[in-house]
Amino acid sequence: MRKIKFIGWKEGMRKIPFTKLLHNEGGLTLRDAKDICDGILDGKEYIIDFEDEQTAQNIFKKSVEYQVECELID
Repeated sequence: MRKIKFIGWKEGMRKIPFTKLLHNEGGLTLRDAKDICDGILDGKEYIIDFEDEQTAQNIFKKSVEYQVECELID
């Protein structure tokens, strides 16, 4: 497993694509993905475990493109 810590957002954050990313590629329910996205916008931090390294790397890369501040952690 690999974890990503979501710590914030930048102006222009792409909320809908990020929510879909967490849902479609991260395996979260749509409700959980939306709650995490909204929480990040409200200043909350989240650590999420993903099934494998490749999934985590892909989600991390796309999250950065969507203006989400995050880091890969062990």
